[in-house]
Amino acid sequence: MTKKLADNLAKTLPKLLSKRLLKLFWACARFVKHAANYAAKHIAEHAMRYAAAAQKYLPKSVQQFARQTLPQFLHACRHYCRHYARRVALSALAAAAVGALAFPATLNAVDSQQRVSWGIDASMIAAAISPDIAAKKLPDTIALPNVDIAGELDVHYTIDAPLQTKMQELLQHYRPDYGVVVAIDADSGRVLAMTDGSRDGDQSRNLIMRNSYPAASISKIVTAIAAIDGDKAHPDSVIPFNGKITSLYKKNVLRHRNHKWTRHYSFAKSFALSVNSVFGRVGAVTVGGKTMFDYARRLGFNGQFASDFSFANGVMAFDPNDVWEVAEMSSGYTTRNTLSPLHASVLAASVVNGGDLVAPVLVDSITGPNGVPIYLREQTAKSRVMRETTARQVAEMMQTTVKRGSAKSEFLGFNRSAMKDVAVGGKTGSLTGFSPRGRYDWFVGFAERGGDKIAFAVLCINKKFWQVKSATLARELVEFYFGDNETIGVKV
Repeated sequence: MTKKLADNLAKTLPKLLSKRLLKLFWACARFVKHAANYAAKHIAEHAMRYAAAAQKYLPKSVQQFARQTLPQFLHACRHYCRHYARRVALSALAAAAVGALAFPATLNAVDSQQRVSWGIDASMIAAAISPDIAAKKLPDTIALPNVDIAGELDVHYTIDAPLQTKMQELLQHYRPDYGVVVAIDADSGRVLAMTDGSRDGDQSRNLIMRNSYPAASISKIVTAIAAIDGDKAHPDSVIPFNGKITSLYKKNVLRHRNHKWTRHYSFAKSFALSVNSVFGRVGAVTVGGKTMFDYARRLGFNGQFASDFSFANGVMAFDPNDVWEVAEMSSGYTTRNTLSPLHASVLAASVVNGGDLVAPVLVDSITGPNGVPIYLREQTAKSRVMRETTARQVAEMMQTTVKRGSAKSEFLGFNRSAMKDVAVGGKTGSLTGFSPRGRYDWFVGFAERGGDKIAFAVLCINKKFWQVKSATLARELVEFYFGDNETIGVKV
């Protein structure tokens, strides 16, 4: 037993009790000590003052005894308080060290926030709340198996109530045939809003969790990341193309030749205007199918996030050895690439947060029947998927989309007055889909001001007539979130 404890100590002590951690412990110990000293000193002073005032009411013999013994008694009390404070401080330090040693040696930052003393982790929460989430409910209380607590547990969510309500009101106002809005904190993955709506008023469908929507030109974010991160292209790289911006033909992708009608756009401009031929050629010819498939997997496609609720990730279904399928995937000119709004918001978050893929989380904390927290979300599962310089360059390209690209008209005049210090970027995408049937219109983007970063995905599906463009809803989302709204940030 002693050897096992010693081995565990040798493995964990250098990691867990670093210099910074020890400094923190000693600072806490000094605080307890000085607080007790301060309290003891003032108690003694007040006691002496009250004793002096009361002496005139006592017999002379008692007064003399009090003058001789009371100061000695109070001095002893003060000394005891000081001594006791030191013992409390040292006991707290020892308890913290022993508590740290009780954790497994392989514990990492993510595990430490998921596995608390009650053994509750994200997978347990996901199993408990996901059926209700699929039914478009946020349960106030849940029961967790293998947790020895009588009664139901209260769940506290990350949802920003005013933002959620605003998005619901906008969908009801514009009434697209189908609409979905998702917003997350770009650094932590906390879900701030997720809502959907339909023109027919049918609330039985959950459009938020699906991944049946064609990714369309949102796939160009993946292509841009793969090309820039692999040093195959730069935002200023000039890539000529023939044909229309919206078309995709094999001769213009696989057998390109310059002639007098050839246009020469920078990579950033082609991204902003969503030029299919350029991105088809960059993905299929310059980057290559295997690398494109690798970056798609890095960015969460064909996988599952370590979230505390279940939702479907995007799917990239193409043969890396088929050059034309790679070109279709890279440009988004295919219905085989599908995406969920939650996954789309994570793509935007990875760009604005410096290159980390964050797992969306919905639960901030869980408390027991007596109000004591038994689960606290401290850190989010994340992984580095690109260089920081790559993320910054792709973010600048997404900002060009808003300023001079396919979303220019919807964001015209955005950076005036109250929004002048808000940086916003995004990517548009449109394609016909079949589940549900209609014309799909995406806007996936981010907004940032003073370190406050949000990422969002807006999807509108219209059967015959456009009711509202997704970029319009995205602008209203950003203006509401960063506007002078006193209630913003209230959680439910």
